[in-house]
Amino acid sequence: MSITHATSVSERRLAVRLRPPRGSRNATPDNLNRRSPRRNGGAASGLHGFRGLRLPAIASLAGCAGLILRCGQADPSIGPPLATGSIVVTSAPDSAAIYLDRLQMGLVTPDTLEEIPPGLHWVTVEKPGFTPMPCSLQVQVSAGTTASAHFELTAASPRPVLFESFTNTGCMPCAEANPMLYALVDGQGIDRVVLLEFHPGFPSPLDPFYLAQRVLMDGRVALNGVAQAPWLVVEGTTGLQPVSEQDVQAALAAAVPQNAVDLILAAQISGSALTCSLGAAAAVPGTYTLTVFAADDLEEFETAPGSNGEKEFRHVVRGVMPVPCGEEAELSSTVVWRVWSTVLSWHQEGEPVTIVAHARRSDSPVTVGLDVQQLP
Repeated sequence: MSITHATSVSERRLAVRLRPPRGSRNATPDNLNRRSPRRNGGAASGLHGFRGLRLPAIASLAGCAGLILRCGQADPSIGPPLATGSIVVTSAPDSAAIYLDRLQMGLVTPDTLEEIPPGLHWVTVEKPGFTPMPCSLQVQVSAGTTASAHFELTAASPRPVLFESFTNTGCMPCAEANPMLYALVDGQGIDRVVLLEFHPGFPSPLDPFYLAQRVLMDGRVALNGVAQAPWLVVEGTTGLQPVSEQDVQAALAAAVPQNAVDLILAAQISGSALTCSLGAAAAVPGTYTLTVFAADDLEEFETAPGSNGEKEFRHVVRGVMPVPCGEEAELSSTVVWRVWSTVLSWHQEGEPVTIVAHARRSDSPVTVGLDVQQLP
């Protein structure tokens, strides 16, 4: 739309105001047309210049002016940026990972979280080997202000290190590794290390423990990325072949158990019926996967069930609750939040069984909480 054909009052007024003064050298169309294309920036196509501007540009300007005149204000969709606040997060000792609204921020204390939207936000910190007090803080953020969140870190009550052993009745090296692991665990005691034995379907898919719990065994193999047997996973982080007692001892000594989730397990068994109540000692923001394992402390065979000749198996996981891969949960309160029951068909009255409650973050295999109870 050219300026000479403006239809609105405001556009006509703008066109009048933009008209060049009489007597100007370029006041007539003839003078404009006599300008060389070079001086008009190549305006030989009929788009004529006007004081260094092309008419379409002036028309656009007229349209914007008309919008301002018609509405009385600028476009309401274009406003100032949202005002935000910040949170200074500190801890004693420092170097604790910072979480905001259940998301790890990639920062450690002391540091400042910038550009936080106004409102209530959950802040917590995590440092291996320490328990934060309080466990989490709800912080009010206001625009243009800086809030603070401080945590006192105390040395966490030591919990046992978790060993997950992957073995198979058709694996010849497993027949040597397993007795070594059993002796090490017995020597350290359950307060120092807990062993859970899983039987994947390799090298032999006929392993009786695998056939009895395929979904469970396959799930743990996938979660920990296990590709061979024997294999030992420590705390969901370190993996090694347990062929050297020295290497296993070194892995145990280097393990730093996380206790972000302080689980409370209460289990009881009557005959073959197992009931477990599970809770958390403190509210913890975030989504976790919770699993309860039932391990057979001792299983003996008169004839070896596999080709490696083993007849005695210990700490074999024979039951799991609520489902083989665990259940996601929000640990937002300290009350008992789950009660699970199952039947251990393999269990005989009076035989010992170890119940292990396990917590991990839903996006990671790393153990962040553990509680153990031996029955009966």
